[in-house]
Amino acid sequence: MLYLAMTAASAGAFWWLHLRADRSVRRAAAQAFDEDAGIAVHVARHEAETRRQVPSTAHVLYGLLQVEAVAAAIGDAGGDAAALEDDVLAAMAAGGRGELEALDATLRRAEHSARGASRRIGCADLWAYLGDGRAAAVLAKAQVDRAAVLFRLAHGAGPPALPGSDRGTAMVELRDDPYTTKDFVVTALREGLGLDAAEAERIMEAVHTTGHGTIGPMAMATARTAVITMRDLAQRSQFPLWVGVTAASS
Repeated sequence: MLYLAMTAASAGAFWWLHLRADRSVRRAAAQAFDEDAGIAVHVARHEAETRRQVPSTAHVLYGLLQVEAVAAAIGDAGGDAAALEDDVLAAMAAGGRGELEALDATLRRAEHSARGASRRIGCADLWAYLGDGRAAAVLAKAQVDRAAVLFRLAHGAGPPALPGSDRGTAMVELRDDPYTTKDFVVTALREGLGLDAAEAERIMEAVHTTGHGTIGPMAMATARTAVITMRDLAQRSQFPLWVGVTAASS
């Protein structure tokens, strides 16, 4: 539920994609990324430089598509990574104006997200903050479910299956992620489980602090309905909220 907005004076303005950056700046910038994100960044910069184009989010998207975990997440979410790559290549070949402001926003927000969790920038951070630039236009045209892909990148798998039966009692379980806002979690808890504001706030803070939390016990049917409602809200709001149903201990 950690959500860190972009600030004007972020150390994230390291400009690893800036074609005039010297070698020492690029070397220092590379240390901000984990291995997979580093590959994506290298490919993005190389494509922009080779094509003699102003760097854009489209170049970053192309770089992300070269990472196996990203391509797998797209496929698992029902997309076609190979077809998407063709769309990105076509967009880059068409040229167009650069979007340094949009790219800078992507980089700053990705860095803030990673720094807040005391880790290096990952592919999930870059994907989460591609913004509304050229990459977003390509993804929208290809009808890629950005939130579903982010869910898989953030959590390592798709949403957990719901129990096949309404018999018994259950707990509703939530897990933390760096992209779903605190306010949204409170809203989802209130709408899905009918909690009052204070209780929803308490549970949200507990999940944010410990990484996970449970609510219940309750009837299995009630838990299933709550989770379906919360997942639908998250999908419509494009958040990768992890919420599932677990059997209550007897």
